[in-house]
Amino acid sequence: MRRAVLRILIYAAPLLLWLGIAALLATELGSYQQSWILLHKLFDWIEPGFYYPDPQIVSMYQITQMVRKIAHVVVYGVLTLLVIRLCQSGQPKLRPLSLVMVREHATCAWSSSY
Repeated sequence: MRRAVLRILIYAAPLLLWLGIAALLATELGSYQQSWILLHKLFDWIEPGFYYPDPQIVSMYQITQMVRKIAHVVVYGVLTLLVIRLCQSGQPKLRPLSLVMVREHATCAWSSSY
């Protein structure tokens, strides 16, 4: 009994932690404006003056959109892997429930990125 509870915690803790991170990024912290500011600072650090003068606003918009779309896919992909890991609980073969979870999370990731 104790071993089973410990095993569930070992597999559920990373999933709960990742859900917390995803929920945190769904707030103002992960907003479009914050993404823009973060990317602007990153590009300015890589190449000072990258953003000046103003003609690159359109390309900066496209870069921000692309990074945010990729981030959605990564967040849902990691979530899918952690759910599969929890459903498998250390078993080497995929269970039918795991395959259903993969399909559902892939559908969510695809629909949220468009």
